[in-house]
Amino acid sequence: RVIEPIVCGASNFEVGDMVALALPGAKVKDQHDPAGKTVTLQKATIRGVESQGMICSGFELGLSSQPEKGILLLKDDETAGKTFSPEMIR
Repeated sequence: RVIEPIVCGASNFEVGDMVALALPGAKVKDQHDPAGKTVTLQKATIRGVESQGMICSGFELGLSSQPEKGILLLKDDETAGKTFSPEMIR
C-alpha cells in the first residue's frame, strides 16, 4: 500500500527507521493536552503540505504518561503494515 506524505517535526529518526504510523480516523492521545485527551486524526495541512497521518510517540499511543519530544522507534526487523503491539518497540 502506498502512503501519501506524512509531515513530522520530530528529529530522532532517520530514513529507513521503523515507526508507528496512525492514519486518518485513528484515535490517539493529544500531545498538546496535559490530560492526554483522545483525538481522532484527520488529514491536516502542515507547513503547506497535506499530511495523511501521524508518526507517533509513546505518549500518543498511550504507552507513556508524559508527552515526549521524539517518536517511538520500532525494531528494525519489523514488517511494515502490521498492527502495532508493544513488543515491536526497540
